[in-house]
Amino acid sequence: MHLHINEIKKIKLNFIICMERTGSSMLTAMLNKNEQVLSTSEEPFLLYLYKKYNNKYNYNKHEIDILVEEFWLTSEKNLSLFYETKENLKQCLYSYLPEINFNDLCKILYLNFIPLKDKNKIDVIIDKQIKFIHYIPLIIKIFPESKILILTRNHKDVITSWKKRKLGQTQNAAYLAKVYNLNYINITNLKNIVSENLQILKYEDLVSNPANELKKVCNFFGINYFENMIEHHTQFNAYIDKMADKIEQDFLDHLKTFQSNTMKPVSTDLINEWKKVLNNKEVEVSDKINYDLDLFFHYNNQKSKYFYTFFDRLNIARAWFEKKYTIAFTFNLHYGLN
Repeated sequence: MHLHINEIKKIKLNFIICMERTGSSMLTAMLNKNEQVLSTSEEPFLLYLYKKYNNKYNYNKHEIDILVEEFWLTSEKNLSLFYETKENLKQCLYSYLPEINFNDLCKILYLNFIPLKDKNKIDVIIDKQIKFIHYIPLIIKIFPESKILILTRNHKDVITSWKKRKLGQTQNAAYLAKVYNLNYINITNLKNIVSENLQILKYEDLVSNPANELKKVCNFFGINYFENMIEHHTQFNAYIDKMADKIEQDFLDHLKTFQSNTMKPVSTDLINEWKKVLNNKEVEVSDKINYDLDLFFHYNNQKSKYFYTFFDRLNIARAWFEKKYTIAFTFNLHYGLN
């Protein structure tokens, strides 16, 4: 990467915020087929680094070395697949010394994702992130000009996918439905964000009419639309093949299983998959928990007369307790100690 700092300052930083199993990896792969765009894998480093580095403007090499080690420690994925090496990152950051503000620092860290991509043509960085759904006000505070795309999907299909992938602390439908609710309820509470900086995209619309919906996404982010962006799987598969010798086989096998749908063409096959998987009780409890969200996101849902069982209430409370206190603990541990 050979971008001047003034070129980096001009790059826009935007976000896709969502839950797991909502089609975010597919959308990211589509966007990465555009040479103007760098859409990165989910690493919440900017929140981890914010408190310590937000008001810092001058660095030396020793401080950069420490920062890079801290960046690596915050990693939640296998950086060897989507990221440059530590040494390359250090050398890149050294080249911008001594003056780097926090926004520029974050952009430089993002630009070292996907090392096979030419960064000299990048106009827009789009970070696809799951954890940020709980910290949207802070993201807006740090990057007030950023645009935020909310990606959602029918809660019953998300629960179905979670159950199939064995995600979550338990496979109980009431627990998973409440986890979904606790994530997306944050969207309904957004009062102060400028409307033109926020857009909602439904997974069902994207896979049913990919060209039309992708054009809307590109227009929202201020980038060009190209027809070949819909053929996302071709580039994703090629990238995995090129990077295969740099990652452990177990992780590669896991990736191919977990992201199996990203390696296939766009399809509507998984819309309403819940009808084949969930029983009536699981459907009813999920509909009851997420009735208000269904209204907000314009999903069909009749008001349920279902009465929670004792075990439903126990799992709902468990989801609430784990999410609320895990989020608070994570925030205080990582952000409060820096």
